[in-house]
Amino acid sequence: MKTLLARDPSRLPRFEAPVIVAIGNFDGLHRGHQALLSQMALLAGRTDSARRSGTLVLVSFHPHPAMVLGR
Repeated sequence: MKTLLARDPSRLPRFEAPVIVAIGNFDGLHRGHQALLSQMALLAGRTDSARRSGTLVLVSFHPHPAMVLGR
């Protein structure tokens, strides 16, 4: 799986369709995040027989939103 760190959303590349996006605070790759990625892969058609179908995109935040919002 290719990883891309983009700090400027206006400079993102074009992604292969379909694009499945998850937005959240990804603070590690624990079981819940692994389950989410598995479901995203199924939705994108990324099965063993179709490894290159679709693109999975995770949108996270730095700093943590609570730091910015003061909560």
